[in-house]
Amino acid sequence: MDVRVEQLSLAWEDSPVLQLEGVTIENSEKNEYLKIKSVSAGVNWLDLLRMRPFLSEISINNAALSIRRDSSGSIRLLGQVLVGQDKASVPDTAVNNGELSSLAGWLESLSSLSLRQTDLIWIDEQSQARPLVLSGVTLDIKRAHDELDVSFFAHLPEQLGHSLALDATLKQAPDAEGPLQFSGKINARLNGLSLLDLAPWVNIPGQLRSGYLNHAAIVLEMDRNKIGEISLDAEARDFRLEDHLRKHAFIVASGLLRLKLDTSFSNIQAEIRRRLRATNAEQMPHEDLATLTPWAFSFMASQFFYDDKTSFNEPVSLDQTNVTGRFERDEQQFPWVSIQQGSIKNDDIDINVSGSWHFDPNSDNGIVDLQGDLHSLKLPHLYRYLPNVIDEDALDWLTHAFKDGQLDNAPFTLKGVVDHFPFGLRSQSGDFQVKGDYKNLALDYHQEEIKGRKWPIVYSENGSFDFRRDKIALQSGHAYFLIQEDQKIDLNDFSGLVSNIEKGTEVELQANSMAPAENFLSFTRITPLGYLINNALDTASATGTWQIPLRLFIPVNEADNAKVSGTINIQDADFQFEPDYPWLKKMNGSLRFDETELVAQKLEGSMLGGPVTLDGNIGSSGKALSIKGMFTGEGLREMLSVKGMSRIKGQANYEARFDFLAGGKVNVQVNSSLQGLALDFPGEVGKAAAVSKPLRARWISAASKNNDNARVLELELGQGDVKAVFERDVRLNTGAFFFRGGIGILAAPSMPANGLKISAKPTFIDVQQWLDIVDEFDTGKTAGKPSQVFPDVSALQLDATSLRYLSQTIAQARVSGIKNPKSSAWGFRIDAQAVTGDIDWVPGKVAHEDFVAARFDRLALNSAAGGKEENNAQANNSTNKRLDLPRLDISAKRFLVFDKELGSLNLKGRKKNPQDNWQIDNLTINNAGGSLYATGALKTENNSTGLDLKLNLNFLDLGKLLSVLLEKTVVAGGKGHMNGALKWPDITDLDLNQIDLNLESQVTEGRLLSIDSKVAKALELLALQSIRRIPDFGSTLGNSFKDGVSFDMVRSRLEMKQGNMQVSDFRLSGPAVAIVASGVTNINTEALDFQAVVVPNLDISGAAILTGVIVNPVVGVGAFLSQWLLQAPLQRSLTARYFVRGTWSEPIINDAVLPTEEELKDKEASKKINDLYRSN
Repeated sequence: MDVRVEQLSLAWEDSPVLQLEGVTIENSEKNEYLKIKSVSAGVNWLDLLRMRPFLSEISINNAALSIRRDSSGSIRLLGQVLVGQDKASVPDTAVNNGELSSLAGWLESLSSLSLRQTDLIWIDEQSQARPLVLSGVTLDIKRAHDELDVSFFAHLPEQLGHSLALDATLKQAPDAEGPLQFSGKINARLNGLSLLDLAPWVNIPGQLRSGYLNHAAIVLEMDRNKIGEISLDAEARDFRLEDHLRKHAFIVASGLLRLKLDTSFSNIQAEIRRRLRATNAEQMPHEDLATLTPWAFSFMASQFFYDDKTSFNEPVSLDQTNVTGRFERDEQQFPWVSIQQGSIKNDDIDINVSGSWHFDPNSDNGIVDLQGDLHSLKLPHLYRYLPNVIDEDALDWLTHAFKDGQLDNAPFTLKGVVDHFPFGLRSQSGDFQVKGDYKNLALDYHQEEIKGRKWPIVYSENGSFDFRRDKIALQSGHAYFLIQEDQKIDLNDFSGLVSNIEKGTEVELQANSMAPAENFLSFTRITPLGYLINNALDTASATGTWQIPLRLFIPVNEADNAKVSGTINIQDADFQFEPDYPWLKKMNGSLRFDETELVAQKLEGSMLGGPVTLDGNIGSSGKALSIKGMFTGEGLREMLSVKGMSRIKGQANYEARFDFLAGGKVNVQVNSSLQGLALDFPGEVGKAAAVSKPLRARWISAASKNNDNARVLELELGQGDVKAVFERDVRLNTGAFFFRGGIGILAAPSMPANGLKISAKPTFIDVQQWLDIVDEFDTGKTAGKPSQVFPDVSALQLDATSLRYLSQTIAQARVSGIKNPKSSAWGFRIDAQAVTGDIDWVPGKVAHEDFVAARFDRLALNSAAGGKEENNAQANNSTNKRLDLPRLDISAKRFLVFDKELGSLNLKGRKKNPQDNWQIDNLTINNAGGSLYATGALKTENNSTGLDLKLNLNFLDLGKLLSVLLEKTVVAGGKGHMNGALKWPDITDLDLNQIDLNLESQVTEGRLLSIDSKVAKALELLALQSIRRIPDFGSTLGNSFKDGVSFDMVRSRLEMKQGNMQVSDFRLSGPAVAIVASGVTNINTEALDFQAVVVPNLDISGAAILTGVIVNPVVGVGAFLSQWLLQAPLQRSLTARYFVRGTWSEPIINDAVLPTEEELKDKEASKKINDLYRSN
């Protein structure tokens, strides 16, 4: 070891002082151990006089002292080995222990030692870390008499921390023998230390992720050089330990930590020795145990975070944690922790606790005995503070059970083996209870959906909470289910019990529930209760308030096995099982239900307008519901609000039975005699009120062995008079409720593959009457949903003895029809004596766009084949009916009216727009005698349809044409035309009295035959009576009329209105006679009121004048007489005037006086004057 001094001096200040400058101590390898800028050493002058110049005071300034760990791990100071890995490795040149003892003795002799502005350098050659420099080291060691004062201070590197300080006041034992023995206190303080930044010089555990030691203070009590009591006070911030194990992460973190610890050095030694032992077989001697004292501790943490899935299911975050207690070991050397006072607080929980924990060799987590006060706890986060020893499924249920709620002022106790918490399965292992008051509770006791449904959350504003072992008991005077935002069910006297939390958690709820009935029905629709009662109330409706004592039991992990029970007490409420079912009104009674059945217990009320009683099971397989009651016509109209329901009047009793089958199927049977109920329908469907006509209806769910999806409705009215069968396929979700069906009236019903077939064999059927009835049932509102129930008619088979339509009666009519399923077009075939042919009907989007094409081989209107009784019945029941016709294209090879064959018929017509009249584009009738062509329109006014027609009739042989219409031939030959206009107010009524007719005709070259014809007979009488007035020619010419009256021309004009026919002008011009007539007659009374002028055609010159006058367009008998007598006055004697009265069958002809020549001249003059004035 080499010591070099740059300058040495000696001074005297009260005592000699030795000063050295630039002192360097090096080893043989020239490594500096110590470098000092200046050293000042005082020498006791007495020792100097004694020739013993020992140094008494040393002051060192600006020194640099290196402490080094070499590559072998030995720690050296000033070249000396302080700690070595192998004593044998110490070189011989090293200072021996005696030297060190001498050095210690020398240091002991000093009265003071002072270091100022010294750097203490740690050099680690083993780790190759950079040197650690403690700068600004100040050390003061002062000794006075038997006391020793030590003061140390050093600055840590800036990136590492702040400073390190130590203060010690030690007192030497006066009676000590041998080495000096000191007693006193040592205070060490560390201010600021970045724990991770120690890594170059200290092995930092990899689990430490962050941490800064704000300060740490340790106080050691010394007693004769032995350490006694130790006190530690440390504070750290941003502390985080993290370890990622195989299955989970372990994290402990805190924003701020503070630990106070009071113990003894012997306790620490004992714990160190315990951990250094290889096994626990070697126990600490009992005499040593007697010397151990408890560890007192105080722990504070803020923003504390703990994550360990083996302990808690979720991380625990605490705002503030304070624990004060003691740690010790029992006689078996097992740890024991006593908590004198503890508190935990965050946004979720505020708790005070005291008690103890001690190690249990038979469990993993020891035994606790804790008690305290839970000031507040947010129930949604209760699961966070329960250990993971609870069953995983149960803890998962608790995780989601409480959606809201807070527990206040709840004392708690926890005592027992932690592994067996909460002691439900092992009550002998301990006890646990938290009991207090809650507020704003929301309990989601059923978290897994069952087929898309779950039980609703329970809400309660306040109540009691008792968590005892594995049970949570809730009590409240009022709670409620919130079904929807505006729907809730009140739960009075509510109690809830969550049991078996550790394994197989179960929930039981009881309450006296009360709510509007519709809320309860919503409850069954959105909860598994609907499934439990086979969805019996899913489509029900109700009014009023229901009260239900309700009990609900749910195994959390087997919610499908839930049990529910209750009784719906109903008072003056209305209820409807299905939208298509009638309402039960003013209902009183009860509906009892559980998870297996829904039972009506004498449920009484009113339905279909009459009293009704329901008794029995609803929805349970193998059980039945019976219904007994009475329906009225008015009640049925409430069910189906259409005009046609007014045909049902009166009341009748009925009985119904619902038999419930497996799989939610049901068979229904309804029976009624219908006695007391009047049915105002035609034929077999109608009945008087006093008449009994049994009605039987059956709904069959198990209708087909080969098709489990088939459901059948069977109806029977009377003794088989009317039968119907309808089939439903439950797999079909579109279209009508029934996809096919058949109706039989006096015939067996037959079902097609799809649609509805109607089969009937009535004695008499009025088609229009039934169409009117169909219209009456076509519109209106039903009590249920507006969906189609029955399929559209797709086939028709009708065999009627007598069929009537639009005033036409068809005997022995056979009608068949089939609907094309693709185009919806109908094809009909009608076979009867009166009508034979085919009819095609193509429906349009609206009624007037329908198209009907008919091709008849024979079409007879108003045929005599119909029975008189049917005709009279139709006449009595006829009412004005609006007739909306489709587009028509009708042709008939043989067209007959009143059994008179008119020839062939063609009719075409249409309506362009809904508001337009129906236009007759073409109406033609052709036969051998002539042809009729007409156009016009059908006009609907005042709920009836009338006809305006313009017609033109051309004929080449009037005789042949009239022979079609008349029984006997009245005219031979004759050709000409007839033009006219027809107004027919109601075409459904063939009464001639309602027809307005204007006709203008002209016929030439014919002969009125002398037969028993009413018209011809009258003309013949006129002609004969006039001819016989001529004495010389009467008998001769009279005989010429025996074959009739020949004519060159016949012209006539007539108007008919309300049965009165006005003939304004009739003129006949023939070879033998000319006749002019006018007057009125009535087609009903056949009364005649005519006047006629007859002029024999004898004189050639007179004949020419007569021909000119008779073709004159001037109308009327008077006009004819004036022109004729003024122009041919010589013919006055041949001219006869008659009044024709009487009837068509018995005409009475009387002579009438001709006007005088003066009268005719005056009349003519007056006419000229009138014409003159009119022209001016």
